[in-house]
Amino acid sequence: MSSTRLRFLTALAFWLATAPMDFAQHVQAFSFSGPNGASAVGDLVADANGNLYGATSSGGVPEGGSCNLPLGCGVVFELTPPSSSGGSWTETTIYTFKDAPDGSSPNGSLVIDKAGNLYGTTQLGGDRGVGTAFELSPPSQPGGAWSETIIHSFDDSPMDGQEPLAGLVFDAEGNPYGTTGFGGAHGLGTAFELSLPSQPGGVWTETILYAFGAFPGDAVGPAAPLVCDPVGNLYGTTAEGGTGGPGVGTVFELTPPSQPSGPWTETILHSFGSVLNDGVNPMAAVTLTPSGALLGTASAGGLKNNGTVFALSPPSSTDGSWQYSVPIRFSGGLNGWQPESRITLLPGKNPLLYATTFRGGSFDQGVVYQLVPPAPGGSWSEIPVYNFTGGSDGGRPQGGVIVHGPALYGTTTQGGTKNCFIRLGCGTAFRLSQ
Repeated sequence: MSSTRLRFLTALAFWLATAPMDFAQHVQAFSFSGPNGASAVGDLVADANGNLYGATSSGGVPEGGSCNLPLGCGVVFELTPPSSSGGSWTETTIYTFKDAPDGSSPNGSLVIDKAGNLYGTTQLGGDRGVGTAFELSPPSQPGGAWSETIIHSFDDSPMDGQEPLAGLVFDAEGNPYGTTGFGGAHGLGTAFELSLPSQPGGVWTETILYAFGAFPGDAVGPAAPLVCDPVGNLYGTTAEGGTGGPGVGTVFELTPPSQPSGPWTETILHSFGSVLNDGVNPMAAVTLTPSGALLGTASAGGLKNNGTVFALSPPSSTDGSWQYSVPIRFSGGLNGWQPESRITLLPGKNPLLYATTFRGGSFDQGVVYQLVPPAPGGSWSEIPVYNFTGGSDGGRPQGGVIVHGPALYGTTTQGGTKNCFIRLGCGTAFRLSQ
């Protein structure tokens, strides 16, 4: 191990050190049934009152519209906590997608602004059938309907991106950024910004920041959300492209222009498959730590093609390079494998790191795991804290977890009650507590 990598892991471990927690005996789950949604693939988001929001990629019973997908065009839902301890959560479908000119198939997580408006994307639907970015505004009166506004309908021309697979992220000014998996000047995806209208009710403006696939070995086909640092740099992953092996993914940085209206600069921080036993095909966003390091997961690769956790530490000088390491190579089996979620970091005196795997665990339905950093000179540990059964608790999570109060919350793509038009279940929203 290089001295630089050792210093990075030791420093990171110093502020992350904590003991693993066991959530296995305390699980609550809400089961989707189809008409109220099916297959939630993104993270949940919480408002100031403790209500949780998320989206399902299918399901729903649209009123009007032109949704002709056999499993529905997807919904946005709200989960309201119980009024007394031990009570049941209440699920409300606050919006059902209709395809065109509305959106269809929301596959990413939602984000929420200070006013309680929700923002997200749909992979399909819209004016051209290649996706939308939308805003949902809460009702002005309790019990009223939420209002949807399409803030951008993606075009099927080379001037725009197509089929956004991930949600949006806000910068410090409240402007949302996102990615599309296809389209752009090279047909291999884009990174874009949506600017707030100058007047309430005005038109949002889209700017293409970068068109992927600009050169051999470039990142292509982004499917994960971007992450914004305090000075406006954007970081992301792609499951394809790069110079490692046959092009099995990248971590990239987009740097804003030094002059207004100038071009953004893309830098490939790492091409997967380029080091021994490296991970491949990252599916999730990276997590930005307080030290400026990036943590992420690769869904495959590693020692037995079970996936990895990777880390990138920023350069120590302006002309230096990012330092890459692989703290965890999943062993498969009971420890879980195929990690497809981002890593959740809860900062503090004893920060916590949690994420999910899509496969593995006691029932091969995936796990929620905790990452435990090492003592100086030691190794990282990956410890499952909950094993999904594929039953009423759900199974095969693709989204991560959020830490809200004394519990973890997330979603699963399968499992739940079997009263569903999908044989393996329509999935769940779950709560894990100690």
